[in-house]
Amino acid sequence: YLDELGVLGVVVSSFFLFAGLLRLARFNIISSRQTLYFIGLPTTAAGCFLATMVLYMGDLERLSDFVFFFLFLICSLAVLMVSRVPFLAFKSKSFRLKKNWQKLVATVLFAFIATLRFNVVLLLLFGLYLIGSIFYFGFHRLKKKNL
Repeated sequence: YLDELGVLGVVVSSFFLFAGLLRLARFNIISSRQTLYFIGLPTTAAGCFLATMVLYMGDLERLSDFVFFFLFLICSLAVLMVSRVPFLAFKSKSFRLKKNWQKLVATVLFAFIATLRFNVVLLLLFGLYLIGSIFYFGFHRLKKKNL
């Protein structure tokens, strides 16, 4: 999609690549501090979100209308990877369902929905993770300031 932009597309793609490299290097240095949350958007989450956007955009008829949105999205993901914004790590046991029947129902429901529109479901999952983490920790930061 970015090949239409020539040099600008290469620059934005390189920016995303180098942000991912910085994020991975920083993760190796401070990984012991990242138990309940990651500092910065995980590289895998950014890459998966970007890939699901490409899958979703494959359904759109006029991609040329969304090229600049895609540029903005790539730059935003790159900035979030090297930012200090905390993102949920899902390492805690509190996210697990307590009973086997709940796990079975959740798995079957997710599988059914995912087969209907796989690319949309993935986009929603990664989008909810991205936006939900930002709002969750932003809300808690405001709550701490008000105390």
